[in-house]
Amino acid sequence: MSAMDAKVLRRAAEIVEQGWCQGALARDERGVGVGLNSPRAAAWCAVGAFKLAMHELGCARIPCRSWDSAEAACGGSAVRFNNAPERTADEVAAALREAAARCEAE
Repeated sequence: MSAMDAKVLRRAAEIVEQGWCQGALARDERGVGVGLNSPRAAAWCAVGAFKLAMHELGCARIPCRSWDSAEAACGGSAVRFNNAPERTADEVAAALREAAARCEAE
């Protein structure tokens, strides 16, 4: 896999560690849904963090292999994994880092 796949996933994990949310791509400090590039964004879900990482790193298209790795690390669905009521930010960031390690190993 390309080095960019793992780089996007590692950056997404860092973004989740800065602030994490459920039920929206991004939320502001009051919990209101905002665009993932909004200057008011303070928290991101796994998918929002992945998309923001792509934007920050200049990816013009979704690195499919890295997304497949993220889905696998999340048990098949990053959205369901992220939005599970018992889920924590640490678990989401760890899954993204696991996906990055899978990309690096392939």
